Amino acid sequence: MTTETTEQQTYRISRGEGYGGDDMPVGAVITRPRGQAYHDYPAYMYVLQSGRDYYREDGMSFGVGDESGYVYWADCRAATEEEAAPLRITFARRAAASEANRQAAAIIKSIRMNGVRPLRDTVPAGEIVWELTTYGGTYLPAYGGGQWLIIADDGIWYIEGHHADGDDWSANNIGGHSLGWRLDATPGMLDTLRALMIASKTP
Repeated sequence: MTTETTEQQTYRISRGEGYGGDDMPVGAVITRPRGQAYHDYPAYMYVLQSGRDYYREDGMSFGVGDESGYVYWADCRAATEEEAAPLRITFARRAAASEANRQAAAIIKSIRMNGVRPLRDTVPAGEIVWELTTYGGTYLPAYGGGQWLIIADDGIWYIEGHHADGDDWSANNIGGHSLGWRLDATPGMLDTLRALMIASKTP
């Protein structure tokens, strides 16, 4: 539903808590909801006013998504380019991190299948070209975990932290705390890894 004003067009959004609805603070910039009802709404919207309505019974009939609960609503206008910029950057980072992780998974599979597992006292020194990330930010693994790809003098290493409670520490070949595989570097793989580093750190 849209309403016309003399100054700007506004857009009404509503979603029951049973369908994932939540507060939409005034001044926030949000993205267009999924669904046919919103297909002609702007991709990014600025919240002008918002609220919630509680239904004690027959909530399914009112869009709650449950027998009782809240329906959250907001009246919005199209966000300006400046207002939408932070969200655009966030989504670009998420997309870059997701693609980098996909490429890294293929490289890791090759290193584990074709590489060797020499004993080392410490993690090899070198250039860290990738570490497991999610949504554009560094993923902080549980204690004893973590994943890294490193370009070292003696080849390409995949390191996997492996010293959490319950891990079989006897399998570790890197300093007693990690699993490590090394593969001889080729020019093509080095180019791929450096491109991966750039992609994973896209601002």
